[in-house]
Amino acid sequence: MNKQKILAYMCIFLSLVVIPACGSAPITEIPSTEIIFPTETSVPMILPTAEQTLTLSEMLTQSAVARNEANGELGIVADGIIFTGKVVNSVTNERLNDRLVLLFLNSNEIARAVTYTGKTDIVYNNFVGMTDGFFEIEIPNTYELSLYRIGLPVEELPFVIEYTPDFFPRKLLGTWVDNFGEGETYDFYIPSKNIHYRLMVLPGPMSSLPAEIQQSGSLTLVDGNRLVAIDPNAPAPTPQPAFSNNLADFQQVTEYVQQFPPAIFPINNCGGVADVKQEINQTYIHEIIDETNQKIGVNLPILDWLTISGEIERHYGISDKEVTTYSTTLTVPAGQNIQYTVIRNQTWETGVAVVTSNDGVQISAPYRILKSETFEIANSENKSCP
Repeated sequence: MNKQKILAYMCIFLSLVVIPACGSAPITEIPSTEIIFPTETSVPMILPTAEQTLTLSEMLTQSAVARNEANGELGIVADGIIFTGKVVNSVTNERLNDRLVLLFLNSNEIARAVTYTGKTDIVYNNFVGMTDGFFEIEIPNTYELSLYRIGLPVEELPFVIEYTPDFFPRKLLGTWVDNFGEGETYDFYIPSKNIHYRLMVLPGPMSSLPAEIQQSGSLTLVDGNRLVAIDPNAPAPTPQPAFSNNLADFQQVTEYVQQFPPAIFPINNCGGVADVKQEINQTYIHEIIDETNQKIGVNLPILDWLTISGEIERHYGISDKEVTTYSTTLTVPAGQNIQYTVIRNQTWETGVAVVTSNDGVQISAPYRILKSETFEIANSENKSCP
């Protein structure tokens, strides 16, 4: 190829790369155009500035709020209410499957879900993707809530969009609860309707929970925060009778501890570079037991026992069938192999409760109450590293 042809090709190339050359006219710069993907209404994703760090949940929520306002959706009655999120261990941040998530409305259980590996189909946070510890609870919008009527800041329970299999959009009031720790609660107070939704995660696998609370509708909240087991198939409870200005006396009170067989927890951290922590937990149900028949050989009238058991609950600050969870954390430093021996202890108390009304009527009954359960680390044995 001769020098003239080479020079001609170079001129053509340089003219294409926006460098005026070889006598060509200067190239006019084309104005840049912002590309906007089609949506219902174009609303930018709100991202954190250098001085502001937002969680994924906060970014998703702010974007949803912006879309709600732009689309004029504040007065639309939602098609439903949905609560989604992922459950984690607060110590290790492990995402946990097989955990029971409960939803209460004004202290009554109305829905539940068990965490699994999954993802949400809701448009505003579908990029969270597949995750362990996922849960989703949808309930009807019984109170016909809209963003105006909900009485909450818009960012707490914004509108989100979900598409049905035939691509029909459903507008839901919903939220994503990120890193929902075992044993934690998440509250939504809606003053405009005088209602209160509460989400709660019980610690430990579903299979380890007492059988009495594994059925839907088997839990309720007493005094706002005490979880109590109920029989969902039983008729409504009879109002508990009570003496007015009654006096209660507790006699012959004796405490004893019941121990369960030890459990062994070997934790090998020989190859680790940091501490390893293992959390163990247990959920149990408090019991208040009438021992009249066993100790005296007669049956106490039911109304008398209801009065006495009410005084026992007041005395100990424990409701019959109240649900309690306790836990302990086992720690093994880096480069060590430790075998823990853990014993589960139940503390019971027995006695006789004597209740006297202000007009001198007296009733009494022997009783037994499960006051508490605890874990005791009986032994920790250092093992050699393999």
